[in-house]
Amino acid sequence: MKSQEKRLRQDNAAWDQLYAAGRSRYANEGDIGIFYRLPKFVRMFRRYFSPIHNLEILEVGGGGLGEMYDNLAASFKGETFHYTVTEYSENAVKVLQKKYAGNPSVTIVKADAQNLIFEDKSFDIVLAFDVMHHVKNPLKMAQELMRVSRNHVFMCEACGWSLVRKTVEKTRACREKGERSYTPARMRGFFRGCGFVEIVPFYFFVPPKVKKKFMWPFIAVSEIGQRIPGLRWQSQSMSVYVRLK
Repeated sequence: MKSQEKRLRQDNAAWDQLYAAGRSRYANEGDIGIFYRLPKFVRMFRRYFSPIHNLEILEVGGGGLGEMYDNLAASFKGETFHYTVTEYSENAVKVLQKKYAGNPSVTIVKADAQNLIFEDKSFDIVLAFDVMHHVKNPLKMAQELMRVSRNHVFMCEACGWSLVRKTVEKTRACREKGERSYTPARMRGFFRGCGFVEIVPFYFFVPPKVKKKFMWPFIAVSEIGQRIPGLRWQSQSMSVYVRLK
């Protein structure tokens, strides 16, 4: 238990250092994260939520440079919605507060994904992008997401059936951080008792650090691979849509 807590503290310190340097949370992926995986997730978001005018949206663990909000604002241009971002890293909070200081539609709050500070049913939609595989108690996080949402939860998470992902998790860096992915069945178990759960695999194998001008052939392969029955579950990511009762 103490070793796990130590790993979590080290992981948090690493994120703090990354954000203090003004680097993106997607820096480890390179251009592919910014120009493909995140926009792909936003397009999947539109499948469930459109329009979003006047909605209250919460993003849990939204550290970085505000890429999720920026993509949503561009995708839903002309629509007004209020966006709250939580982040555990103090440096991430400072970076985001500075960036959105003049934007009344965005609120930045320091909070733990496993212990959110909001009242029950405070938001129409609750988002989380690549957060759950970092936390100590994924079930507690899932319960918190459902608690503060009125209607919907939408996440991107690492796919626990992906052999590539499981290989990555065996590396020393991932072991030290305590990162772990979950199968679709396990993910459904975290949200047991809600109204409806749909899990869709995406982001079939694309090498990290691929430069933007070279990534399009890999994206084409990814788009094909994530449509082939059986093989599609070797995608490295999956979207998790939860509709509450």
